[in-house]
Amino acid sequence: MHLLTRFRRGMIQSSLVKQLFRFSLPLSVNSVCYWLLTGYNKVVISSMGTEFNGYFAVATKFSLVLNLLSSCFSMAWQELAFGKSGQDAGTANSIPKPPTSTSSFCFAAPWV
Repeated sequence: MHLLTRFRRGMIQSSLVKQLFRFSLPLSVNSVCYWLLTGYNKVVISSMGTEFNGYFAVATKFSLVLNLLSSCFSMAWQELAFGKSGQDAGTANSIPKPPTSTSSFCFAAPWV
């Protein structure tokens, strides 16, 4: 509450607010579309009955495990790549390449 008492309307820079709004508008649209795409399937599945809802729940758990493993691998690769890129400029060829869709498929194949 103490912070709100120091707030003055003149402190807001309208040009900065416009720039921030222009920057965040595509991100907001993306977030809304993602929310609709991920949330609407629950409405459709729940209208199909409890059996399909159970199948969907199990499939979601498997996909969450795959996503967790994939994101851990991706974060480890990013840390390694950024760490090597900061050592010196002459070692740009030694930076590992990111995983491709083929390697991701091979990684996920045993789970499918």
